[in-house]
Amino acid sequence: MAELRQCVQPAQTESNNRRKPVLTEEQLLYLLDKSPVIFFTCQAGGDWRPRFISSNIRDVFGYEAADFMQPHFFLQRIHPADLNQVAAAQNKLLQEGAAEGVFRFRCADGTYKWTYKQAKLLFDRDNKPSEVIGYWVDIDERKRFEISLKLTNQKITNILERITDCFFALDNDWRFTYINKEAEKYFNIDKTYLLGKCIWDIFPKTIETDFGSYCLRAKTSQLPVCFEYRSVYYDKWCEMNIYPAPDGLSVYFRDITGRKENDQKLARLDRLNLVGQMAAGLAHEIRNPLTTVRGFLQILGEKADCRQYKKYYALMIEELDRANGIISEFLSLARNKKANLRLHNLNDILRAVSELIRADALNSNKNVIIQTAPLPDLLLDAKDIRQLLLNLVRNGLEAMAPGGTLTVKTYLDKQEVVLAVQDQGSGIDPSVIEKLGTPFLTTKETGTGLGLAVCYGIARRHGAAIDFTTGSEGTTFYVKFRTHEL
Repeated sequence: MAELRQCVQPAQTESNNRRKPVLTEEQLLYLLDKSPVIFFTCQAGGDWRPRFISSNIRDVFGYEAADFMQPHFFLQRIHPADLNQVAAAQNKLLQEGAAEGVFRFRCADGTYKWTYKQAKLLFDRDNKPSEVIGYWVDIDERKRFEISLKLTNQKITNILERITDCFFALDNDWRFTYINKEAEKYFNIDKTYLLGKCIWDIFPKTIETDFGSYCLRAKTSQLPVCFEYRSVYYDKWCEMNIYPAPDGLSVYFRDITGRKENDQKLARLDRLNLVGQMAAGLAHEIRNPLTTVRGFLQILGEKADCRQYKKYYALMIEELDRANGIISEFLSLARNKKANLRLHNLNDILRAVSELIRADALNSNKNVIIQTAPLPDLLLDAKDIRQLLLNLVRNGLEAMAPGGTLTVKTYLDKQEVVLAVQDQGSGIDPSVIEKLGTPFLTTKETGTGLGLAVCYGIARRHGAAIDFTTGSEGTTFYVKFRTHEL
């Protein structure tokens, strides 16, 4: 207690009374006893035997202060996993003059408590270590809460890393604070590069899009938002969910490009079905009077007093035949039209129309390349497939400037027979891609808009699928027939 008594000075003289108030020994001992902090002094090095420990240690660990005077009492009660850490702190104290550490200490009841200890090395007049002074605090409740919080955060992280959807978090300065594995895969950028960076610096174009607007709305209103968005960087459709919080935004999204494409295909089929039903009901009614008019025009054209107008009659008959051809195409859209399916080889049908294809290309000063690979026979309606082939080829030829080359290929891809028609045009206008195959939709001055619609109808009747890729260097249409149905 000699060290403590040096801190306690009685007020005896008038001079002393003018000094700052000091604590008496009784006052100091009371404060030490009631403090939640344990104060101690001990020898510097050796067995670090205590010289003084405040009596409140009983309330914290259940031991009397005198218990710590026993050799190695302190070290024997440190958690085995923390012994090396405590030894390192003691070495640091001797080398640097101060040290601190967090470790577990066994209480009198056998349980362990997390504690924090800080100590300072004191020196004598010869500048040699004389003793250690410090304090010791029970931080068990706080530490266990930190551990629990860390485990909870780890569980959340594990969940976010295992989900198949994308997730990232932004702080209030729009900087990435977390990116899960799926989001990293979607961005195709290493997340260590993204973390800490502003999203608008990484993806500046998005700030002017719906994504930027909805992010700002969520942050301002503190209300979640959900919307569908087509990325300007990845050309993919995403279903976005943005959840605001006081410290930023959590963004959860999934790639729905496949679903959107399927929705477009279903919408296209619905339009085809609707037009097909109309075709079935109207085409026959229109064709009958046209046949009658055509017959009378032929008769009138042969009359002597009308022969001077014969060329006009011929022109009218030609136009009626063209209208009849459009009606035939219109009728082919009918949903209830039956396909005359027989075993055919797609290459044989292609060879049968190859001369006609080459003639069309020659007339428009364009080139055609036909490449075929060995294929299995399929159940096909030869007439329908010829029409599909010619429609796709003529669309491709019309899309190209003179000198362009059209490539028609057949090949086997796993369980599918594929017909590919590739042109060297300028690509399909993005504004009509979603409506492609809709009857009467055309970008050509003289087109009817039925060619592709007919192709989709023929493919549907054959259980085939039509897909395409398009860009500034041209467009390729793929018709895929399944072979496993044979």
